[in-house]
Amino acid sequence: MEHRFIKKMAIVGGGTAGWIAAAALAKALHNRGIEIVLVESPDIGIVGVGESIIPPVISFLKRLGIDEIDFVRETQASYKLGNKFTDWNVKGDSYWHPFGKIGVDIDDRDFFAFVQKARQLGDTTELWRYSPSAVIAEAGRYYSPAAAQPDSLLAGADYAVHLDATLVAKYLRNYCEQRGVERRAATVTDASLTENGFIEALILDDKTRLQADFFLDCSGTSALLTGKVLNTPYLNWNNYLACNSAVIAHSQNQGGMPPFTQITARDNGWSWEIPLRHRIGNGFVYCDEFCDSASAEKQLLSFIQDSPISELKHFNFNPGKREKLWYKNCLALGFAAGFLEPLESTAIYLSAKGIETFISLFPDTSCSPALAQEYNRCMTSEYEHIRDFLVLHYALSNRSDTPFWQKIKTLDVPRTLLAKIALYQAQGRIYRNDADVFKPQSWHALFDGMGLIPEFYDPLIESADFNEVQNIFGQVRELMSKMANGLPRHADFLAKHCPI
Repeated sequence: MEHRFIKKMAIVGGGTAGWIAAAALAKALHNRGIEIVLVESPDIGIVGVGESIIPPVISFLKRLGIDEIDFVRETQASYKLGNKFTDWNVKGDSYWHPFGKIGVDIDDRDFFAFVQKARQLGDTTELWRYSPSAVIAEAGRYYSPAAAQPDSLLAGADYAVHLDATLVAKYLRNYCEQRGVERRAATVTDASLTENGFIEALILDDKTRLQADFFLDCSGTSALLTGKVLNTPYLNWNNYLACNSAVIAHSQNQGGMPPFTQITARDNGWSWEIPLRHRIGNGFVYCDEFCDSASAEKQLLSFIQDSPISELKHFNFNPGKREKLWYKNCLALGFAAGFLEPLESTAIYLSAKGIETFISLFPDTSCSPALAQEYNRCMTSEYEHIRDFLVLHYALSNRSDTPFWQKIKTLDVPRTLLAKIALYQAQGRIYRNDADVFKPQSWHALFDGMGLIPEFYDPLIESADFNEVQNIFGQVRELMSKMANGLPRHADFLAKHCPI
């Protein structure tokens, strides 16, 4: 195939994924003479599942040159220091998956090894009490870790935000249009192919054709290009993850604004509560084998404190991903690429990671299969790593009180996850690839929070004076608590630093 530089790119679908892709391309391709057109149907709304993110997305926004305070203000965002899980192991139990560091290194050895020895000796102190993010969040407080002294415990915290997906799309659209991205209000009905199977042009609802050199499919679960036009197979992971449906509602914020996402296990799935400045986002993720849509609505309404202020939205999905996310001259992003439960708020991250990985492998019009193969290898690893982390929430649960939780115990566990569990059980160790989004402290938080105590611990810590180690534990907990109590309440911080 002839090698030519790409001159025009077309994005199918707006929403969060589409505008994230357009924003990253507009930033990277500035002054490169490449035209970017985004086709957005006026008849398709935003689902609003992805209204919470993880810290790497904050870094992505900074790389775009977006001012954090402006973004938080314009998207009605609130800050997020982690996730609080309730009723996941057994009813009445709770634990934290906080962002950032947990504990302090002792004698140049891993903090978690000392915690695991303490567990062997009967210490039941919750791990979150050693996490600055969790301690601050539990107290309902907030202070930017970036503003902390580098050697302070507060500097070990990390953060993300809760956001309004509709406002984020609007914000990013404005960012893109200022940088030359063309938005076309139309519905894509089909696409034409060249003799070699590449996409040649989009066919719009007014019968016009939109030609381009490369196409991005951000059309949601319909996967118009990658699924319907190119027939890319879908890898279904419902043998690992049982939930396949969600119902979403917004309710009024009566003034409480905890800086974390509350995630509660339910009889037929789990629910989330995301506090924004102007409302609360509520959702119920469930398995339709045990709960129909009408029952799901009834259950969701029983979870929330106030009457909904919006229509309830339903969303059905198959957990999994496309076999090839980049195929020929088409890249799938967002729900078109795949969907995993929003349990750890990774949907927007995967879109951001996907487009940045693509830009790092930016092709010419020949779209070398070697480039696509490398992209698919990298992103498949991302999806599988996140899949394993999500499955772990279920695999470690001791719940069997409903048919849903009984089914969970019959599901497969990926071999890669079984290896991680075995390694942790043996000696409390975590092995990960440096490219994985969830760091060792996240895995430790989940393993420990779900009550898994390793058979032994790192033997190299035995040279440490454990009485002194326990003194350090106490000092860290005391300093964490004192630090948190001296910080402003989350709502006050937002009012002062991000006034609307």
